[in-house]
Amino acid sequence: MNVAIVHYHLGQGGVFKVIATASRLMSGQGIPHVILAGPSPEDPPEDLPVRIVGRLAYSASTGLAAMLLEELRTAARSALGQAPDIWHFHNHSLGKNPRVPEVVALLAAENERLLLQIHDLAEDGRPENAARLTACRNLYPLGTHVHYAFLNSRDRGRFIAAGLAGSRAHPLPNPIEPEAALPLPSGPPLLFYPVRGIRRKNLGELVLLTALAPADTRAAVAHAPLNPSWQHIHEGWRRFSAELRLPVEFDVVDHLEPAPKAGSSFESWLEHATHIVTTSVSEGFGMVFLESIARGKPLLGRNLPHIARDHAAHGIRAGRLYDRLLIPGTWIDGKILDPCLRESLAASWQAWGHPLPFPGIETARAALLYQGFLDFGNLPEFLQQDVIRKLTEPAMKSLPLIEAGGRSFPAADWLAENLGHREPTATPAQLSPHTPSIYQKNLSRIYQQLMHETPAAARPLEPQRILDSFLHPANFHFLTAAAAAAPPSPDFTAFRAIILDVYGTLLIAPPGGV
Repeated sequence: MNVAIVHYHLGQGGVFKVIATASRLMSGQGIPHVILAGPSPEDPPEDLPVRIVGRLAYSASTGLAAMLLEELRTAARSALGQAPDIWHFHNHSLGKNPRVPEVVALLAAENERLLLQIHDLAEDGRPENAARLTACRNLYPLGTHVHYAFLNSRDRGRFIAAGLAGSRAHPLPNPIEPEAALPLPSGPPLLFYPVRGIRRKNLGELVLLTALAPADTRAAVAHAPLNPSWQHIHEGWRRFSAELRLPVEFDVVDHLEPAPKAGSSFESWLEHATHIVTTSVSEGFGMVFLESIARGKPLLGRNLPHIARDHAAHGIRAGRLYDRLLIPGTWIDGKILDPCLRESLAASWQAWGHPLPFPGIETARAALLYQGFLDFGNLPEFLQQDVIRKLTEPAMKSLPLIEAGGRSFPAADWLAENLGHREPTATPAQLSPHTPSIYQKNLSRIYQQLMHETPAAARPLEPQRILDSFLHPANFHFLTAAAAAAPPSPDFTAFRAIILDVYGTLLIAPPGGV
C-alpha cells in the first residue's frame, strides 16, 4: 500500500501540522507515501517526502482539472515509483482552488481509492469561497472506494444525514503532540490568543474581555491574518485598542516580547501567558481547546457546543468557558442593526446563488435576541466597538453578563474569579484518545478498509443538502457573513429606516393596498 497525500500548501497552520505528524508516523511504520502540495513561503521540513505541484496553490485556477491531475500523477509516480493505491485529500471542498474538487471527481469516476478528510467546510460560514465551487457538479462523490474523515461528530452526522454511508464516514480527530507542560507564571494576568486574527476568531470579544477584566490584565493575539481581505479588520482592532488605551497587543509573535529580554517567539509568549484564551465563533476542531491542556495552561473564553460535546464524550472539560457574552439589547439601535442584518443575510445567500428564504429576516432577528439581550460575539465589528466604548463609563461595566451552564453572572465578576484560577481544568493524561499513536492506528485502519473495498460506479451526494444543514437564518452569524457589515452613512440612516419600514408594510399588507 502506498499513499499520495494532497493539500494546497505546507504553510503554518493546523492542517499542515496534522499532515506532518501523520507523515512521520507513516514513515515510522514503513508506509510508502508522498505529500503533494502547492508552494509555500516556508521551505518544507527536510524529513517529509514532499513534492511541490504549483497548480495546487490557493486560487490557482489556470488550466483544466485534467492538467492538474496529470501533474499530480506524475509527481506521485516520481516519488513512489508507481501510481498511488490511495489518494488522501485534505479539505478538497473548501473552495480555495476550484480545480481540486474537480480532480477529486475525476479520480472517483476512474475508481481510484480516495480518502477525503474534512477539516473545514465552505458551507460553514465561508461564503467568500462559494464562487469557486459552483462549477463542480460532483463536489462530494459517493462510492465504495470513496471514504470521508471528519474532525467532529457534528459534520460527520450531517454528511450521514445527507446520504453518506456511516461505514464510510470516519471520525478522525486531530492528533495532539505530547509536549512538556509549561510552568504557570505568577503576576498579573496575561491572556494569550494563539491564533491568526481572522474574522471568525472574534477579536472584538478579546478586547471586550480585557476592558472588563481587572485593571492589571493584558492580552495578546499571536499572528495577523495572511489573507489581505481580513488584514484591515485586524488592523482596525489594533487602532481601536490603542485609541482606548486598552492593553491588547496584536501580531506579537516575532515582533514583541511578553516581558523584557524574554524573546518574541511563539514559545516565549506561551510560556509567559497565565491563561490561553479563545473567543472564536466557528471551528472545525479547535486545537487551542486541547493544546492548552497539553501544555498545562488554563483556558478561558467562549464555548463551542459541538466541540464541547465531543470532548465530554472522552470525559474532558477543556476550560472555563461561557456560552454567551450578553449585553443589553437597548445598547444597540435597532434602526442600525436591522439594515445590517438584512444586507448581510442577503449577501451570504447571494454568495451561494440562492434567494433568502421567507421569513429569513424574522428568523435571524429572533435568534439574535435572547431574553432582551444580544450576544456580543454575534454583532458586526463596528457595533462591537460601540459597545466597548460604553464600557469607558464605570457604571456600565456591571451590565454585560456571562452565561455559563445555564446561569448568568456579571461578566466582570466572572472574569475576576476565573482569572484567579491558574490551574487547567483537565490533565494531559486525559488526552490519551488524541495521541499521535491512536491517530495513526485509526488512519491505518481506514486505509486498510479502503484497500479491501471493491470499487463501484461513483455517484454524487447532493451538495445542496450539506449547504442547507449550515445555511439557515437561525444560524446566521455576522462574523462569518459574506462581508463585514459597515456602519451606515449618517446622511442616509434615517432615510433607509423609512424605506425599510415602507417595504416591510408592503410585504405584510393585504391585497388591495396599504
